[in-house]
Amino acid sequence: MRRCVRVLMILSAVLAGGACSDVEIEKQKRLAAGNAYFESGKYPEAILEYRRAIQADGRFGEARYRLARAYERVGEVANAYREMVRAADLLDDAEVQLSAGNYRLMAGEYDEAKAIAERILARDQRSIPALILRGNALIGLKDIDGAVREMEEAVRLDPERGATYSSLGSARMLQGKRAEAEADFKRAVASQPKSVQAVLALANFYLAESRFPEAEQSLKQALSIDPLNLMANRALAAYYLSVNRASDAEPLLKTVAQVSPHADADFQLADVYVANGREKDARAVLEALLRDKGAAAEARLRLAALDYAAGNRAVAHAGVDEVLKSAPKHVQGLILKGEFLMSEGRPSDALARFQAAASADASSVPAYYGLGRALAATGRIDEAGAALNEALKLNPRAATAQIALSKLKLAGGDRSAALEFAEDAVESAPRMPLARTALVRSLLANGRVDRAQAELEPLLQRFPKQAEVRELAGRVRLARKDLTGAEREFQTAAELDPNSVSALEGLVYVDFARGKVASGVERVEGRLARSQASPELLMLSARTYLYARTRDKAEAALRQIIAVDPSRPEPYQLLSRLYMESGKLAEAQRELEVLVQKMPRSVGAHTALAYVLDARNLRADARARYEQVLQIDPRAPVASNNLAWSYAEEGTKLDMALQLAQNAKAQLGDSPEVNDTLGWVYYKKGLIPLAVSTLEVSVAQQPSNAVFRYHLGMAHAKAGQTAAARRQLEAALALRADFPGSAEARATLASLGR
Repeated sequence: MRRCVRVLMILSAVLAGGACSDVEIEKQKRLAAGNAYFESGKYPEAILEYRRAIQADGRFGEARYRLARAYERVGEVANAYREMVRAADLLDDAEVQLSAGNYRLMAGEYDEAKAIAERILARDQRSIPALILRGNALIGLKDIDGAVREMEEAVRLDPERGATYSSLGSARMLQGKRAEAEADFKRAVASQPKSVQAVLALANFYLAESRFPEAEQSLKQALSIDPLNLMANRALAAYYLSVNRASDAEPLLKTVAQVSPHADADFQLADVYVANGREKDARAVLEALLRDKGAAAEARLRLAALDYAAGNRAVAHAGVDEVLKSAPKHVQGLILKGEFLMSEGRPSDALARFQAAASADASSVPAYYGLGRALAATGRIDEAGAALNEALKLNPRAATAQIALSKLKLAGGDRSAALEFAEDAVESAPRMPLARTALVRSLLANGRVDRAQAELEPLLQRFPKQAEVRELAGRVRLARKDLTGAEREFQTAAELDPNSVSALEGLVYVDFARGKVASGVERVEGRLARSQASPELLMLSARTYLYARTRDKAEAALRQIIAVDPSRPEPYQLLSRLYMESGKLAEAQRELEVLVQKMPRSVGAHTALAYVLDARNLRADARARYEQVLQIDPRAPVASNNLAWSYAEEGTKLDMALQLAQNAKAQLGDSPEVNDTLGWVYYKKGLIPLAVSTLEVSVAQQPSNAVFRYHLGMAHAKAGQTAAARRQLEAALALRADFPGSAEARATLASLGR
């Protein structure tokens, strides 16, 4: 039995050795095949063979290194990084270690990159690549002077090495030593005149310095060295696109699309075709990408966007729905669907898509941007601001979010914040027309007409046939009280975009300013007769009818908007205003209660409802509503004033009433109503001298207000100033015999005697 066991052990060892030999043969065979494919430029085939070698032996460092290089050639940087770092763990080779260090550097892992460089330098103090790696790591660690010292040492060791000068130039730029940096970049090119990287580094320096002719010349020089170089083609194409020379970018992008195995260049080429009005060519590129499994979904979405822009809405929706059917959490598909719904005036439906997109990808700036716009359109202003601010947290230079926040603040009456966000947007994207138009609007709202005009002039020169720009020119003319010029600009805008509601609104305003109310109404009704009644057009018609005091038509328009999109807050606000002006307080209350449900944190909605409740003598309900407002915003001035008044009338919580009245005065200044409230609270607290002095101000501001005079008369009576009291109380009763408190005024007059 023992001899049998020994035989089995020997047999196992033989078999194991055979298996080991088979693995070695297999992995070397796959490595050799991969190398052959690599050398012939067949990188996808090389990748497959290297991966098979690694399947045979997961610790095959050379295969992982070669796989990383193959991934580099096809632009799969993340995979190249992963394999190079693993190769460095398995191979004690300086070249592999340096490559891994540079990948660590690209990933922002500066401490790890520095550690790799120092391990190499511990064995070879004169390793120039390691010195450069450590210098670049020090740049990442914010030790710029230390980085410069490393680069200078590398130059000292090998003054003929061009790449070292490029690294030194980059470090000097961070030091702010631009002249020295330029000299370093030029020395790099002089040392290696055939180095595309050296020439591109010099081009990037010129771009950073806004020296565009020299940048273009350097980029062309890089292409002359290697016409098929991906980086050079991409860089020059990006430059041409940035200066609106799309036709010059086209052949470069075609080259990139032919050389690169990835679809991003094809998509960029399609974008260029769209920008040049060559939709047919764009469609040809995108339809070809439908055969690429990795790019098909994005191509389908871009085709849907083209269909939508061409007015084929049903086809566009079908294209997006096809993508979402196979991938319900496709972020770009959800965002595009949301954008379609927003443009159709369906913000509630769009909201669900943007919420799903943000949930699927919490780092998506477009998802939060769309979410903010949809929330704003449905009246959820606080949530809208939070979503847009989240977009800015993810990308502090997201100009679209800054523009949306500027509009949000402008609509909410915070003109200074609107201007601040618009200025931030222009700083983030100085060439974006939407940023400039947002800036002009906020400047006009802040009364800075001269600067608005100055900001508008370049837009008029660049985009003389853009409707929004001409409409803005009309707004500037209005601000200068030039009705003729304003009408001309609004008319031009309307001709450029016959569906522009903003241009029509400007023309109606001009009519009203000239006293031609019927003409303004006729314009709106003419548009309604020949156009689809969008919510924006219906809102303009409602406001027009309200101004013209055609209240039945205004109500009908508002009811129509609510039927189409019940999530919009503006119709409810205008309906409540219409009912209040008509004395229909119960109807106003009903509309405002609906509005509060839709905007639970809206200070304005709650305050308006409290005001109506007060007008209906539902004082306890009004007081509760004002208290709710102050829970949302403890500094809300109107609610503070009105709640202070309510407490004073009831003779309760007078200390709180005084704080609230003082808060209102601090924010609203010398408002006669606020002065009256504060003075009446002083009176109720027995602070009579303060009451008299404060109420005298409110009476001086509005001498025809019977209630103000009554309050001052009561304060004079408490102060023992009989003649003054009699004078104010008699004046109050002469102004109005039945004001609130008139009975007390008469009783006090009777008690004063003659």
